[in-house]
Amino acid sequence: MNYDVKFCQVVKDQQLQFNNQIQEQDQWFITYGECASGKTTAMFREDGVIQQIGQIYIDNQKQQDVSLSMIEIRETKLIDLFTQQEVKLITSNQSFNCLNLKKVPIQNMDQYLQIIKSGYKNRTQGDCMLNNISTRYPMIVKLDFGNFAIQFVDLVGSQKAIYCSPKAIKEITFNNKALGQIQSILNTNDEAQRLLLCNTHLVTKVLKNAFRNTSLTNLIVCVSAANIFEKDTLKILKQIKGL
Repeated sequence: MNYDVKFCQVVKDQQLQFNNQIQEQDQWFITYGECASGKTTAMFREDGVIQQIGQIYIDNQKQQDVSLSMIEIRETKLIDLFTQQEVKLITSNQSFNCLNLKKVPIQNMDQYLQIIKSGYKNRTQGDCMLNNISTRYPMIVKLDFGNFAIQFVDLVGSQKAIYCSPKAIKEITFNNKALGQIQSILNTNDEAQRLLLCNTHLVTKVLKNAFRNTSLTNLIVCVSAANIFEKDTLKILKQIKGL
């Protein structure tokens, strides 16, 4: 991989490690991997990405107004998970934002985790070949500190459209195209070209600022020992990272 993702760790069986250094600039934490590789678990479980990063930042930003927003990317629409209404993406080189996006004030860690839990209940879920309960569309949690923001992105893993309903095939096709485009972007050295590639799919439009040279982008590649696609995931990672 030519483009320098600032921090990339391979997560096997949900083992996560982050440093405790406060960085007051926009950051992205993106879980990436095949279907059933443990992306959502790594992001949302106890002591997962969202909880660990929240503990580092929320308790150290008590003098600032902190808010939380949550959206789901449902094919052609961005849905606010607090209001369950469609919102419109704001094109900007700053942190991710939408018109009329609800921002819930956060006072402490307990409130932070409870609000995320309440928003998550509105996420689209269903079954797939490898999971009885699987997320169907990408989701973004934005932790906003005013002068900077942290975006947590839980992508949906790629899968084969076998023995699926027409609706499921449509969802799978949408997600597979997004992941293919992300792979192309990560393998593109020139920033201007990367940003052009972001304009071809709604998911990459939303993630566009994560692919700038100045961004702090944390790509968290999830690989589960139980995942039958593990070799495919590592093959993609080797292409991206040159491991």
